[in-house]
Amino acid sequence: MHKKVLLTKTENFLYHGEVLMPEGFEINPIEIASKIIETYITGQKLKFCKAIDLVETYVREHIGAYEKIYLETLDFSGKIYYSNQVTKPELDINADFTLLYGVHVNDCTIHIIYEDNKEKLIRHIPLTNKKFILFPSKFLHYITNEQKNHHLNMVQKITYTQK
Repeated sequence: MHKKVLLTKTENFLYHGEVLMPEGFEINPIEIASKIIETYITGQKLKFCKAIDLVETYVREHIGAYEKIYLETLDFSGKIYYSNQVTKPELDINADFTLLYGVHVNDCTIHIIYEDNKEKLIRHIPLTNKKFILFPSKFLHYITNEQKNHHLNMVQKITYTQK
């Protein structure tokens, strides 16, 4: 897991890395992708998924153990992005942290917009399979899917409150 300082005075951090599970506990991306597609088709809220639970537990426990930041899960949602799609900027106002996890991604970039000393800055972070990005929810973010083919990118989003 890597930590990047976004704002020096208020010490807001961004965390990113790969979810590395021990042998026998690997995360099944097909299970997550099928749940994302199911919710996309039915319009229902995402139901429990063992693979998503593994991702969520891994990130929460590592942030708690190494950074002393304790998180409580608020919401899960899967996102599907089409080739050459740029999303509208999002802000998760009811959460303290937002997690984006690459389920099935190729040429996908997360753009996080924030201010430091009244200067508007953007951090561009590529998202790949099995990688996550965790950042404060008060920062605007948007996603670009730069694929030239017609494949979909699937991203799992989880929001948290800090305990």
